[in-house]
Amino acid sequence: MKNVFAVATTAALVLTAAGAPAFAQDEKISIEGLLYLDRNGSRAHEPGEAVLANEPGTIVKADSGETVAQFATDANGRYRVENLPAGSYRVELEAAMRDFHSPVSPRERTTTGGVVDVRFFGMRFYGLSFLDKNEDRVRQADEELLNPGTLNGKPLPMPNDEGKFEVDDLRAGDFTYVAADHADKKYRLVNESEVDRTTRTLTFKLEKFANFKTVDVRNVPIKGDFATDLPVLSPAKDAYVLGEEADVVIKISNKGEVAEKPSFVLASYDAETLSHSDNVVAYNHTGFEFEAKDPIAAGQSIDVKLRIRFTTTKIENLHVIVRPSVFGKDPFKNNVAIKPVKVVEKGATTEPTTPATETPAPTTSAPAVAKAGNNSGLASTGASVLGFVALGGVLLAGGAGAFLMARRRRS
Repeated sequence: MKNVFAVATTAALVLTAAGAPAFAQDEKISIEGLLYLDRNGSRAHEPGEAVLANEPGTIVKADSGETVAQFATDANGRYRVENLPAGSYRVELEAAMRDFHSPVSPRERTTTGGVVDVRFFGMRFYGLSFLDKNEDRVRQADEELLNPGTLNGKPLPMPNDEGKFEVDDLRAGDFTYVAADHADKKYRLVNESEVDRTTRTLTFKLEKFANFKTVDVRNVPIKGDFATDLPVLSPAKDAYVLGEEADVVIKISNKGEVAEKPSFVLASYDAETLSHSDNVVAYNHTGFEFEAKDPIAAGQSIDVKLRIRFTTTKIENLHVIVRPSVFGKDPFKNNVAIKPVKVVEKGATTEPTTPATETPAPTTSAPAVAKAGNNSGLASTGASVLGFVALGGVLLAGGAGAFLMARRRRS
């Protein structure tokens, strides 16, 4: 009887041992975790740190790399894969690994079930954006904070009190930055900025191991400065006969920092203007107030040609006044030019004439890069017949009283 019991017991143990592998083979496991950007490198997800939502991934067998499941994270950056046969698996994140740097090794992403969090480091774009009046790169309290612009079409945040702005957690890739245009405030980008002056655009690439880009889009007040040379008369004479005609060439230069349309006055009313070159337009057909048809680029100039007739012997000079720039404070150093002339009656004795000189053909500025003016057709300097009266006050204060004296002599 004892032998029968022993045999039965042994058989039961054998059956139990044989059934053990089958039981283990039916075991199921789950893998879950969080994908996040470890901005401060603390190795733990903290409030304010971004997560990777809707991020695709796969679960592969650790030994063969065979894909056994696919997933995508939820809005909170979490994923969970269930009902996997017991075994060793690795969490693969192809897109995230391509676009971000992750210090988490494949070994750390390998598990037999449980939690696998994966942290990444995002790319960063930052810079300075404020009105730097003294160009010291440090924002003072009275220096205006300025909108930086857009990155890949999305508005960038306003700078902080120090004038600094930044965007974190960017994925690697190609970027297009467009700096905001503050020309309406009469500001321009600092010379140090690498942003293209014409398009205000900067393109660059962020990569996993070159993961930041800085940009300097500080602005400074635009400086404007118009100037004119002494008018050139052709034919050049010591004296002209009443009713005689002559050509006058007036050179106007833009010594400022941006393109701008100049306007000017030929303040010699005893000389009748018969015609003008096609690079200027006349105000209200006055014959003595003109504006450039196109803006003059910084550092460029134009030659304006007028055909005039001397209508009285009272005239003593040709008086050219170029109005101040609308930008900044035009120093008004070279805006006035006075060419003495003498007109005599027909038959009067004159001094020997100076040989006539050829006047160069009018030249135009480089293609326009800016536009000035308003719907009235007048310059943004406020040019008008009345504007000239106001300008007389400026010229008087600037030492240009000669023009007003000439007016008095006429009366």
